[in-house]
Amino acid sequence: MLVVGAGSVAVRKVREFLTAGAEVRVVAPRIHPRLKALSQRGRIDVRKRNYRTGDLRGVSVACAATDDPGLQRRIRGEADQRRVLLNVADQPELCDFILPARVRRGDFLLTVSTGGASPALARMIRLRLEKEFGPEYGRLVRRLCRMRQGIPRGERGAYRRGFYQILRDFGGRLATRER
Repeated sequence: MLVVGAGSVAVRKVREFLTAGAEVRVVAPRIHPRLKALSQRGRIDVRKRNYRTGDLRGVSVACAATDDPGLQRRIRGEADQRRVLLNVADQPELCDFILPARVRRGDFLLTVSTGGASPALARMIRLRLEKEFGPEYGRLVRRLCRMRQGIPRGERGAYRRGFYQILRDFGGRLATRER
């Protein structure tokens, strides 16, 4: 995975790709302090220089997170030649894929996408969702998972009854908390 650029947008993209288990290389003339820290811990490979034709060699997925539309079009051209899937920050017309805004609480995951039309709107909604869906949702999912794993296949009805009771209890605690 290659990320071209090293500003705050690149930091978010790198974190998303690391969370997904990707090996990440960053190419940029200036490196954000958070990316430097990840590099120092051996989490990412950083090349502190300008993007060069050929940087996409051997890459299957890339992200262009620069403020330079000309450079992003150049990267798009090379990605087409090398058959590399490309995400271009804030330019959906140059993207092969869009990354949704997401809220993760353990295995509980919410995503928001505007199809690249308005990353700012997706971010605004994500911020609201982060406030509404706290860490307790991750704990709830873990509890339900443990409960489900302990139930033999033929007895799923009991699981469903227990599941709904947990949700009723959980909802009651949330309603009390919100008052």
